[in-house]
Amino acid sequence: MLYANHTGDTIAREAPMNAAPRLILHVDMDAFFASVEQRDDPDLRGVPVLVGGASKSPSSRGVVTTASYEARVFGCRSAMPMAQALRLCPHAIVKPVRMTVYSDVSRRVMEILSRHAPIVQVLGIDEAFLDCSGLERLQPGGGPAIAAAIRRDIRSQLNLPATVGISCNKFLAKVASDLGKPDGVRQIAQADAPRVLAPLDCGVLMGVGQKTATKLQSLGIHTVAQLLSAEDALLAHHFGDMGRHWKRLAQGDDDRPVHVSGERKSIGSERTFGQDVADDKVLRATLMAQVEKTSRLLRERGTHARVVTVKLRTGDFTTATRSQTLPMPTSNTRELWLACESLFIEFRRTNRAPLRLIGVSLGGLDEGAQLELFSSPPASSRAERTDVAADAVSERFGPGAIRRAGAMDRPG
Repeated sequence: MLYANHTGDTIAREAPMNAAPRLILHVDMDAFFASVEQRDDPDLRGVPVLVGGASKSPSSRGVVTTASYEARVFGCRSAMPMAQALRLCPHAIVKPVRMTVYSDVSRRVMEILSRHAPIVQVLGIDEAFLDCSGLERLQPGGGPAIAAAIRRDIRSQLNLPATVGISCNKFLAKVASDLGKPDGVRQIAQADAPRVLAPLDCGVLMGVGQKTATKLQSLGIHTVAQLLSAEDALLAHHFGDMGRHWKRLAQGDDDRPVHVSGERKSIGSERTFGQDVADDKVLRATLMAQVEKTSRLLRERGTHARVVTVKLRTGDFTTATRSQTLPMPTSNTRELWLACESLFIEFRRTNRAPLRLIGVSLGGLDEGAQLELFSSPPASSRAERTDVAADAVSERFGPGAIRRAGAMDRPG
């Protein structure tokens, strides 16, 4: 099978579907953000670390992005309010999110994975599926040997732990990696799937979220074994076709192929305030800083955005989003700011409540080479030169070294 790697991306031809057993690996970086922090600061090794909030105050309004395994012992977990996590583990060390660092490490992880498999499907910043079908004939020891080589390379090159799940399909490989954590390898043969899956909570099945799990429990279905023995008519009545899908998974059946990953779909930035903010000048300045940051990332990646989305959350956790599709894709800060500003003003006309969170997301991304058809008119050259100058200042003195005045000029 032919494949090539280019600037960290995997370009591959997908394997044809046939009756031969597949070899699928799921690689998951353990407590990724926290592990990077512990790697970079030896004083953090072996102690509870919470990534996500910049403050250790018990009244912190942030949420936990990643909890180290030392913190998880105390019940801390991702998406938990930081204040709650600190009540559970008051001696935890809180570290702010360093997304630029994590993104760079993630890119290097995916480069390592692409050297071990012809097809890599990146699921996020810290996990991926690998289709290694046929490679077991070239690698003595098969899947476990490939997994060991992957973990060895990640450890030696990046000094980070990773867990690898091995099976014949994506679902079982993902379950295997969950069972193998942390820093381990677990293999599930399809013949063993019913036995391994039987005692697990139904939440292990794809498509079973918290609400669905609660509904299943109301029907007396808590484990995979109980779901497998449930009447088809009962599941169909309450869940439709998903009931049959879950039964197939419960038997270890999953024929989804591993797809080559596409490009990133959006670039975003958001901020949770320590106290709810009602002042539109502060909110506009924050939004402008986010536009500057995301537009700079667009230009660094040679990418343009066509869809602009502003996210606003009030103190009662009500979240609103406002989106606008631009006439042409752009990476120009002023054009993106004008779109975000209009969406912000539209929202504030009808909702003057103080905001807990504000954010911006740029989507509908296109590669720069494709944008020749949408080249900007000469009138935008001044704005483009402004972007180039601003980027140069940020590159030399760091993000935030230069700010534009436009955010303060107009009343909300």
